[in-house]
Amino acid sequence: MAEEYISQLQDELICCVCLDILKDPISLQCGHSFCKECINSLKSCLTCRASFCEIHIQPHQRGPAWINHRLVKPSRNLEKNFCTEHQKLLELFCRSDQMCICSQCGVTEHRGHDLVGLEAERAEKEAPATPETVCDAPSAGMKNAMHFITTNVCIVPSVELQMQCIFLLEMFLMHHLLA
Repeated sequence: MAEEYISQLQDELICCVCLDILKDPISLQCGHSFCKECINSLKSCLTCRASFCEIHIQPHQRGPAWINHRLVKPSRNLEKNFCTEHQKLLELFCRSDQMCICSQCGVTEHRGHDLVGLEAERAEKEAPATPETVCDAPSAGMKNAMHFITTNVCIVPSVELQMQCIFLLEMFLMHHLLA
């Protein structure tokens, strides 16, 4: 009876991920307990489509069989990194269609489109805005205001009002550049 109790107690004190005695235990609603480190994934493997703790990621970092596996930050939804049509990793960005695509999509549906790597597109989008980039890509509000002023200048009867409209347009552009 005592041996059975000890065996049951050992089962409750062992993490089923690392198979070691619980360190900094976390209990789930289902009643299972894990080490905090084992619950918090260190990396996700896009080839295996799984997330791993520090102990279980080690084969991916050392073993030659896993050398081509791609490790990324841990994710609960790894499927979002894959093409729904081809089940391949999304690794390109189609600027023509403004969407992430796999290499197979790049040579079929998106052939001839403006394609770049995901990292290059991310770096460009995260780059700080400069006056040159602001001028090159005016906002929708600025485009609408410019269109309104330029189309309405010709119907304004007096030269004085036309000049005021042009002045307002220039002020708007200056404010937009300095903001």
